[in-house]
Amino acid sequence: SQLKMENLELQNRIQNSATSLGENKERIKILKNKMQEQAHLLLCETGQKQALQQDNESLRRQYESLVKMKDDLQDEKDSLEHKYHSLLSTSSHPEKKRATSWAVAE
Repeated sequence: SQLKMENLELQNRIQNSATSLGENKERIKILKNKMQEQAHLLLCETGQKQALQQDNESLRRQYESLVKMKDDLQDEKDSLEHKYHSLLSTSSHPEKKRATSWAVAE
């Protein structure tokens, strides 16, 4: 009788442990799924971050290229203005040219 009681007690403990183990397995499964979801989200965020970094780098290169083009255009503008003013100053004294050309013609 005493052995039967101990046997039943042990069976109950085994049953409770098995139930507890099953519950723990289920909790682990749920946590594992959550962890996989978090890992996936982290990978997505990392991918987005890398894409944004690449976009930023590309935009930075485009900006630097535009700044160089602007500088080149400014240099060309300055050069053309200088040539224009040189032409204006030589053509603003036509009497010198005429006097020279009349002297040659006579």
